[in-house]
Amino acid sequence: MKAKPEVLIAANFGADQLKFIEDVNTAGLQRKMSIVNTLSELPVMERISPEKATGLYWGGHFYWGLKDILPEANNFVSLYTKRFNGVPSGYAAYGYSGAMELLTAAKKVNRYPINPKAIAEELEGNAYAHCKDKQWWRPCDHQSMQDYYILKLKGAEDRAHPHDISEIIGVTPWDLDMERSCQKTGNGAYLWGHTK
Repeated sequence: MKAKPEVLIAANFGADQLKFIEDVNTAGLQRKMSIVNTLSELPVMERISPEKATGLYWGGHFYWGLKDILPEANNFVSLYTKRFNGVPSGYAAYGYSGAMELLTAAKKVNRYPINPKAIAEELEGNAYAHCKDKQWWRPCDHQSMQDYYILKLKGAEDRAHPHDISEIIGVTPWDLDMERSCQKTGNGAYLWGHTK
């Protein structure tokens, strides 16, 4: 507190994240500075009461509120809500998007039994947008490059329903120049996804 920070950033998850937020709240820190959780998920953040949400921010790769911004998200959230009577979490979006990618690759490869190497090579360098903005499979390590969203928790007066916990206040688009290179990750020999 002597340093008078403007922001306190935490990189924890799940129960540790909830305990951290409880401790921050007990100490009254969120009224003195912004508190940022680098990565979280809807089921975790929903457990924070609106009264304790003041000054709290979090990041994630998907939030159902993207439906108001992106047509792909609107389609996915609408289908999910109709089927499950709720809103999807980030992991629901990852599961859907991953399954769609594997299914699409398997159809293109069109071989049975399925050959994992052929599926991986089919995915390499593929761009896709199943539930949000375009994502891309980096060939060297099969990492899905995707945008990162910055969210601010809402207070009780701003929530339209129990899942309406946050507003999207920013986005950091994926950028290869910001990522560690394939050489730095130890995948330099796999620049096209397989050994030369």
